[in-house]
Amino acid sequence: MVRSGSKCCGDQRLSYQDIEAQCNRLAHALRDGGVQRGDRVAVYLENSVEAVVSIFAILKAEAVFLLLHLTTKTEKLTYVLNNARARGLITHDRKRATVEPCLGQTSHLETVVVVGKDGNVAGNGHKRVLSWDELLAQYHQALLPPPQQAIDIDVAALIYVLLVWSFHLDS
Repeated sequence: MVRSGSKCCGDQRLSYQDIEAQCNRLAHALRDGGVQRGDRVAVYLENSVEAVVSIFAILKAEAVFLLLHLTTKTEKLTYVLNNARARGLITHDRKRATVEPCLGQTSHLETVVVVGKDGNVAGNGHKRVLSWDELLAQYHQALLPPPQQAIDIDVAALIYVLLVWSFHLDS
């Protein structure tokens, strides 16, 4: 039986209050990690509670979220992170093989948050690599969202549509 006001995702069951608390904790962590108003933070997660929390936390931190498709390969991921000048990346430990090679090639990227049982990804250079669970535990007292300075014309999301064009040239 699902209690009123709770949402399910797989084995997880969270109340709106739980989701709000996680959003506020992550928003504070992003801010403390250097994410500022208008900065881009990429979300490279499957459809999950963590993806939802990430999107709302990024907005609460007054940053711009950028959703990345799970099939994005390292070369394309590196391009998009650089092109968007992403300052943060939230990903899953299952994407380690795709993420780690691009860390040394993304100069704007400063913070990587890793979801999963093995929340470790090898950092490269000056990147802060944080475990999702450890981060939420560290910010357990951050009950309120960070102070807001955003205005209604601020960008909230960037959506990359990567098209492949094929041309056949007759000679």
